[in-house]
Amino acid sequence: MTYKARFEQNTANKIAAAVLDSPTCMVQKTIQHYTVVFAAGVLPMKKRNKKKIFCWENCEELNKLAELNRRINSGLSLKSLRNDFARLKKSVEELEGTLSRMKREPHIYGDVIGEIETTLNEDTAKLRDTIDTLDIFEKVMGKTYVQGLIDEHKPKLQADYVPNGVKLADTGEVWFKPSKKL
Repeated sequence: MTYKARFEQNTANKIAAAVLDSPTCMVQKTIQHYTVVFAAGVLPMKKRNKKKIFCWENCEELNKLAELNRRINSGLSLKSLRNDFARLKKSVEELEGTLSRMKREPHIYGDVIGEIETTLNEDTAKLRDTIDTLDIFEKVMGKTYVQGLIDEHKPKLQADYVPNGVKLADTGEVWFKPSKKL
């Protein structure tokens, strides 16, 4: 059995074993839908590692979904993720305010400013990761993740067949230019 066939069979088994409409089931259904759409040629190949031949393990979108599934299986929920987002957002705002006040008087707070900046950078990185994960999670639960990828790719495909590229209707600005000469 090829790797692709094993992967598809394992995904089907995970869907059958999951509770209907649970986050785990929804992620597995999204993975299944993504692989079908991808195999049909609707979405382009995205190689993360240029030296490695394309395979199901080398796809960024599947890796994001697999990571989300691992986190759900380890206890992540949409509610806990939203709580993390709120907590991190508040922490970043407070640290930015504190840092701003301290920078007005660097002669007093000189030693502490570096520590606050480090903590701010760490929390900002965690906040960005949380936002990305929350975005994927909400799209998966709303059943719009794969359709969003398709909608994002359509104008790029259209631009290859329209000589002047695809333009935005409201501004007339060129959105995508053709990637090849017609």
